Amino acid sequence: METLRHNIEPRKLIDEVTQENFYLGVSNNGNNTSRPIWLIKRIWKVGSVWNIGFPNGRQEFKFVWNDRYSYDYM
Repeated sequence: METLRHNIEPRKLIDEVTQENFYLGVSNNGNNTSRPIWLIKRIWKVGSVWNIGFPNGRQEFKFVWNDRYSYDYM
């Protein structure tokens, strides 16, 4: 018997704080926003330049979405 393989799209959240400040969260391990299972990206504009940063400069699925405002983004 063949096992069916399902490609499940990761959970994604976008928090539009202002028109020039966004947070994007991605989780491959569920929807719980209070668990350290999120890759979080902050996107913000300074002048005409858009910046992209990650908590403490780390691109890892180990951050808590609910704590996104408390991280330092680099």
